[in-house]
Amino acid sequence: MLAAVFLWFSSYAVCMDSAATASVLGRVAPTIALMVSQVMRLVPQFAARGRTILATERAASAAAPRTARERAAGNLRAVSVLMGWGLEDSLTRSDAMRARGWGCGVRRTSYRQDRLGRADIALLAIVVALVAVNIPLAAVACAQFSFYPTPPQLLAWWGYVPYAALMLVAPALYLGEVIRWRS
Repeated sequence: MLAAVFLWFSSYAVCMDSAATASVLGRVAPTIALMVSQVMRLVPQFAARGRTILATERAASAAAPRTARERAAGNLRAVSVLMGWGLEDSLTRSDAMRARGWGCGVRRTSYRQDRLGRADIALLAIVVALVAVNIPLAAVACAQFSFYPTPPQLLAWWGYVPYAALMLVAPALYLGEVIRWRS
């Protein structure tokens, strides 16, 4: 489950940066927006710091591990140093946030770079409608599943058209963006 969460966040980080996360969730859930943006920043920072600690340890030839037990002790020492470094940073970060007024009880204002326009609402309505059409089709396909795994088939070929349309929304948006930026 932990690996799945890391995969989710790595996929999320490819699509969205911390500014976009704060823009989307800033007013609705400011604490969750802050937490997600901090995780997106701190996980790569922890990985880089871990590599730095291990490289520093490897650079000292006298501390080079000779046995598996010494390697395990070195890795445990590196994790201990990394956790101490992280805790020290968390104290500094929390003091900086408190100095900037985070958590003082006053509702914070937020800069909104992106507005929800008519085109966004129309696209959202199309996606919701396609999902609503796909739910009963998925129920029909799942009802045909038997103990012996055979691929379920909808009774009519047109049952796959809403699913194909739903899957083509993202590539169509990407293609539209590419065309818009090239012209």
